[in-house]
Amino acid sequence: MSHDRWVLGLSGLALVFSFLLTVDEGGDAAWSGGTRLPGMCPMKNFSGVDCPGCGLTRSFILLSRGRVARAAAIHLAGPFLYALAWLQIPYRTWALRRRVPPAARPRVLRWMDLVAIVTLLVGWAVRLAGVA
Repeated sequence: MSHDRWVLGLSGLALVFSFLLTVDEGGDAAWSGGTRLPGMCPMKNFSGVDCPGCGLTRSFILLSRGRVARAAAIHLAGPFLYALAWLQIPYRTWALRRRVPPAARPRVLRWMDLVAIVTLLVGWAVRLAGVA
């Protein structure tokens, strides 16, 4: 499976689940019926330290409900990565339909994966430093 298909599929799944899930009163991700999701982060479960993605699910859920400030408070990079996930759908669909090789794509679009990773790591560093 091509990289474009993977990114399109994962972005689509993340966005679909952000509408199917909710954040309960305790601040945990849960199914709309109220069943909490288990803590799935191996790094947090093992070391007690948040990983770069901790809070991203809850941030996406809140963004799907228009709660931007709360989503950014949970994960600083959440709003940017959420927008980037939405942008993946038309971009990856275009690339797959037109069979555009990565080298022939606009340079800015070829850097999206790296920008997403750097954004995730910067948000994590800011959170660990206690700045936000």
